[in-house]
Amino acid sequence: MKKTIAMIFVALLFAGIIPASIAEVKAGVAPGEDLGISMDIDNPEDLDVQAPPRPAARELHDLKANAVATASRVMSRLREEFPDANLQRLENLVEENPRVEELLERIPDQHADVLMHMSRAQQKIIAHMGTEEAASRLSSLRVEHVPAEEMLRKRQISVERIENARQNFEAARQRYQNAFENYNQNKGQFEDARERLRECQDIDECRELNERALEHSRAMLHRAIEMIIEHLNKVKERIASSEEIDSETAQQAISKIEEIIERLENLLEKALSAESREEIREVAREIAQEWRSIRNTERIYSTIAVDARVWGIVQRAKILEQRLERAISQMHEIGIDTTILEEKAGQLSEKIEEAENKYKKARELISQARADPEESSELIEQARSHILEAHELLKEANRILIEILREIRAGGGQIPEEHEITVARIIEE
Repeated sequence: MKKTIAMIFVALLFAGIIPASIAEVKAGVAPGEDLGISMDIDNPEDLDVQAPPRPAARELHDLKANAVATASRVMSRLREEFPDANLQRLENLVEENPRVEELLERIPDQHADVLMHMSRAQQKIIAHMGTEEAASRLSSLRVEHVPAEEMLRKRQISVERIENARQNFEAARQRYQNAFENYNQNKGQFEDARERLRECQDIDECRELNERALEHSRAMLHRAIEMIIEHLNKVKERIASSEEIDSETAQQAISKIEEIIERLENLLEKALSAESREEIREVAREIAQEWRSIRNTERIYSTIAVDARVWGIVQRAKILEQRLERAISQMHEIGIDTTILEEKAGQLSEKIEEAENKYKKARELISQARADPEESSELIEQARSHILEAHELLKEANRILIEILREIRAGGGQIPEEHEITVARIIEE
């Protein structure tokens, strides 16, 4: 009888892992701890690096005066070339970074147009580059003006298809929940039979308890496979309904997931038809082998779905940033003091830029993981970490956004509606 119990334990080895494995996928990566790092950059003598010498007051005055005079010539040229453009931010950039005027003198108008339409954070990065490096970087970019809604999607999906995917997702979620509850029920029943088998003395009673244990172990395998299948169905429908995932990636993911589900359904049939403890043991071994082979692939596509949602939030934040800039510009033009708004807009821009950079790092890691799924575990963990960091940065950006909205409303400004504007998209040549 002890041998029978051991056989059943082997059969349930994989089944007992399933809920924890899927829960881990759903939970993602834990937030990083606050390191509590603080630096006083106003006192460079306290740092381990030596601060560069500051220009003398007269030198700095001459530098700024020359920049203003040159900027006036540059801005006159740009106003002629782009009569409808708002050059206020570019003028401020030159005033704050006198050496930018040299850059503007050297680059053609189309490259100045790129700089003009960059976010505050992107302009700040360019301003701190050397002139040659900045000119080279601007020459590799161009501005594209598109409707706001076009920036929010990588492909177009019909409303009917999105709704159908939503319904399929909800159905898969319910089936997963049912399988999870049934799994726990079967597990309890199996453990009860196991305990009674340990104390069993009557041969007929032991035989009956053994049959029950086998039945419950078979049911646990059944429910475990169902949980994996429905989890994959949820991932598939999330990808199918996302306009934030390009068509090629979505089709590859859906095809791969459907292929995995087909193999799992074949295993499900074997689990349901297993009658002896040897057959149950064999099915359990096959399921364990299948799970090991698909787990990294499943994590890749789950991460793609989450990553796509972060991309969408970043894009919406960039659109909103441009809408806010137009409101600030209009307020400035009618003589409203926008000093505080300009400062907060700069903070918002930096948070969005940082979040987008985290997203790009995550996307690069996911691409590497897709190229070699068997060695992808660490890459996916790193990608998820970057996604989480991007999410936290966007939450911080949202807090700054609320402050900006209050300032604009208090100052009587108006934010243009999304459908009223086209937005500037900076793209690589």
